[in-house]
Amino acid sequence: MLDSNNINSGRNIERRLAEALANPDDAKLEAADKQCADNDLSSRELLQMAWDRAEQEIDELRTQLRIMQQRHRESERCLISRINQRKRLKQQILQSASEPAQVA
Repeated sequence: MLDSNNINSGRNIERRLAEALANPDDAKLEAADKQCADNDLSSRELLQMAWDRAEQEIDELRTQLRIMQQRHRESERCLISRINQRKRLKQQILQSASEPAQVA
């Protein structure tokens, strides 16, 4: 049978997990933290909250990755364009050098 120390320890762990999940920058998590303070949530509910938060963070990171990839592609296109401009300039220089000198 569970004694009162084990029950208190379990509740303490649940409360610490609930506090760890709280993020003052996120209104939803603030509400969840308030709910945790108002109600004793089960371990399963706390784990679900942790899972949902991890999913949200993964989505945010994927969004950041897509933005970074887009910026990288744009930078790459700009550099390729500059390289092509320099190649055209070199070609023009070669063409100018191979033309017979004009008499003034």
